[in-house]
Amino acid sequence: MTRNASWTNRLYRCSLLLGSQDAMPVWYWEQWRKIARELDPLLALARGPAGTSSTQRYINKKGYVPFRRMGFGDKAHRKWTHGSPTNTESTNWCFLSAEVWAPTRGVCSDQNQPPDVFFGVRNERHAEKESLKFNPVLLLAAAADLSSDIEVLSVEVTERIGKIVGAKLQGCTVRPWARPYGSEMLTDAIGDALYVGLFKVGPRHAEEPSLAMLEGDWHAA
Repeated sequence: MTRNASWTNRLYRCSLLLGSQDAMPVWYWEQWRKIARELDPLLALARGPAGTSSTQRYINKKGYVPFRRMGFGDKAHRKWTHGSPTNTESTNWCFLSAEVWAPTRGVCSDQNQPPDVFFGVRNERHAEKESLKFNPVLLLAAAADLSSDIEVLSVEVTERIGKIVGAKLQGCTVRPWARPYGSEMLTDAIGDALYVGLFKVGPRHAEEPSLAMLEGDWHAA
């Protein structure tokens, strides 16, 4: 399937937060509920309901925790967050990452269009063996054409989430969802940035976080 031009032409306002390693982890029930409330106004503007996915591995055995399709609401939050009232197994889970797509990843694939809103969280503790200068990494992207006041709303949401996670760095940029690679493929997608392409090559916890460690044209929010 040839990709719709919106994957490479539609612009997004991207906000990056590097949280404090001393704050309550984002994947804890109490903390995630606060963040989810801040995301609600943005997700409400999307063309379809949001979906959540999370990658977590078992601590006491091999393999990854199987999560079925999850929406974005109290029922979904309880399934994957640690310490939720109905989640008694999370003590044996190691959180790696979580993503929110609005509309869901499946809908975006069916419609051949990127999401209107994306939010992702990555646990630096899982990948880094050295002492951490920040944790986690949070990335919010909202389509620039989503509403007339999307820039103001994105800034407000990012600032409030930044306070929740004790952000040590906040940056923003405007870019397409992905860049073309050949005639039909994509590269450098926002949805992959948490895992590859966001930071410059080299150690990123040797010094306090700064915009200089980021790839691309990021500036202070």
